[in-house]
Amino acid sequence: MLSLIQSRFSSLSNGPGNLELVVRVGDQLHYYWRDDGPPFDWHGGDAIVADGQTVTGVIGTPCLIKSTFGRKGNFELVISLSNGSLAHLWRDNDAPGLPWHGPTPIIAQPVNVLLPNVVGQLEDAAKQLLQSLGLMVSVENLGGLSPFSVISQQPIGGTLVRPGTSVSLRVAGRERPRP
Repeated sequence: MLSLIQSRFSSLSNGPGNLELVVRVGDQLHYYWRDDGPPFDWHGGDAIVADGQTVTGVIGTPCLIKSTFGRKGNFELVISLSNGSLAHLWRDNDAPGLPWHGPTPIIAQPVNVLLPNVVGQLEDAAKQLLQSLGLMVSVENLGGLSPFSVISQQPIGGTLVRPGTSVSLRVAGRERPRP
């Protein structure tokens, strides 16, 4: 899960602007940037630290923009947290060291998510999708040969649930060949 923008920061001092990238890795955010001129190298990759704390508990896809706040324009980041709330972080692009600040709650109470229907999907893809929404996943394997597909889920797809909700999947593989 990632968010990419082009900024006015320039490695060339007068180029079109670097690419700025925020990636969710597990429940953390990592920041990267790419030069706007040859050899177009990528830099960074460290976890985002805001006000002295590594930002954790992130789910879903971060949303990054460059605002007009400050002389250079700050980076503004909105994230979903595993407790179901939304939060805002910002990078002070005018300050030495370009520090991140926050997270500041936007919506303190949990936000419901629409549970997708994963019946028919492969087990690993279904688990990854559900976990990316902040849901807990348990699997009952009914046997068969790999690959395993989801044959039922509880609660059913299309239901509004809170992040942290447990979703039970029943999976089965293809039948064993008869001798």
